[in-house]
Amino acid sequence: DIAIYGGKLYAVINVSGKVEIMDLQARRISSVDIPNCRSICFADGYAYVSSYAGPVEINPNYQRGYVAKIDTVSLWIVDTCHVGYQPNGLVSDGSNLYVANSGGYMAPNYDSTLSVISLSDFCETKRIPIAVNLDQIVYDANRNTLYVRSQGDYYTQPEILYELNLLTEEVKPMPVAFKRMHLLGNKLYGYTGIGKNWQM
Repeated sequence: DIAIYGGKLYAVINVSGKVEIMDLQARRISSVDIPNCRSICFADGYAYVSSYAGPVEINPNYQRGYVAKIDTVSLWIVDTCHVGYQPNGLVSDGSNLYVANSGGYMAPNYDSTLSVISLSDFCETKRIPIAVNLDQIVYDANRNTLYVRSQGDYYTQPEILYELNLLTEEVKPMPVAFKRMHLLGNKLYGYTGIGKNWQM
């Protein structure tokens, strides 16, 4: 993953286990060690990074993952919060952090939950069941809805996009299968692995 925040460029380097921090000319400032780090988002002066918390290996007894909280001034990890298994994408609304748990190293027993972390005390408050092997998350324009991508199980369950209403916690499947997606205004754009572009 890669993102800009507060005049710095953050690059999440997965298997190297590092978040590299650069200026906007891509000159290295520092790095933060986080094992098997996956995705990054920001809120109120902090960077939040999802971590599988261990090596790259298929293991039915793999430990739970966590989210690391990085102070974007000191560039130190100031806290961690355990979530589900092999967490991937994450987003923040300023009050909560939503984390997609994949369980990707525990196939065929994938995780299927979305962890909710309260940013006020940085604790997991609940997990919402969605679908197996979750990956990317984005908000809609009014931030009452999350779009969550399931990667499926690669055999019998296809990859599919789900809509989660944050007010009711109702989960609805959508008739698209994005590989990656991006919200722009009130439209969600994505692409698939078979060359078709979708617009909603």
